Amino acid sequence: MPRYYFNLRDGTAGVSDPDGTSLPDDAAASERAAQLARELMRQSEVKRRHWQLDVCDERGKVLFNLPFAGVDRTIDHLRPRTRQLVEDLCQNRRKLAEAVFEARLLILSSRATLARSKGKLVCAR
Repeated sequence: MPRYYFNLRDGTAGVSDPDGTSLPDDAAASERAAQLARELMRQSEVKRRHWQLDVCDERGKVLFNLPFAGVDRTIDHLRPRTRQLVEDLCQNRRKLAEAVFEARLLILSSRATLARSKGKLVCAR
């Protein structure tokens, strides 16, 4: 049975699935991803609907991704076009958050490199 890894992208460093889950096929992995997303969102849909699960195979190749907004039942009442706008907004929010996170890491790394080049002791913040 193939092993699937469900890696969380939350707008920061995310969380990698170190163990994975053995499932019969991609359809079962898709259903499991939807179940995980709903569990992680439960009672915090607005705060977490911009998150996404990347479902990977044993080699780390992303097979598909599941945006949480796509399985968020609290927005099922919206018209299809409005729901699509919400889903697009959530995806853009996550991408922006990831870009800001990466920029902050780059700034910290640059400051540390600059301090080392000047012979200063670098302290972690």
